[in-house]
Amino acid sequence: MKKNKQKTGLIFTGVVFLVLLLLGAYGYSFLEMKKTSENAALVSAELNQYLSKKGTINILKTAVKSTKEERKKIDTYFVEWDDMPDFAKEIESLGKISGTELVITGLGVKDNTLLLKISSNGSFKNTLQLVALIENLPFKLEITEAHIDLVKKNISDNEGGGTLLSWKGNFSIEIFGFIPKKVEK
Repeated sequence: MKKNKQKTGLIFTGVVFLVLLLLGAYGYSFLEMKKTSENAALVSAELNQYLSKKGTINILKTAVKSTKEERKKIDTYFVEWDDMPDFAKEIESLGKISGTELVITGLGVKDNTLLLKISSNGSFKNTLQLVALIENLPFKLEITEAHIDLVKKNISDNEGGGTLLSWKGNFSIEIFGFIPKKVEK
């Protein structure tokens, strides 16, 4: 019987040792699995954050590309300092279009407003057409002064004689949306 008790004690000790060993292995596996899950969650969060940023950047790039034409159109509503020669030619071309002689007599800047003074000479109809063309420029503008005077010019007998009537116009215009010269940093 003593041998049976010894065997039973030995088996019991072995089973207890085996159970403790299995519990240790289970605990170790559980902790490793927890670390792996935390690392996977961290990597997943970083990946989602990266993809979110990249997605936002791609959305912005797409928006920039898709609005290119609209931005070009909006740019035409502003006069930039560097575009002043082209702008002056555009204004002077209104004289040819309307059939009047047009001269830019003054140009100034006040904040983001371009101050423009022009004078014209031509028939009454053509002068009114010039005013209409100015009003329809693709800029936000205001004609602050408009003076249209009848000018009589006597023609010599050598040129056919008589009196030539023409209309002299003087206009002051404020063009809003002027972009002054860029300051370089």
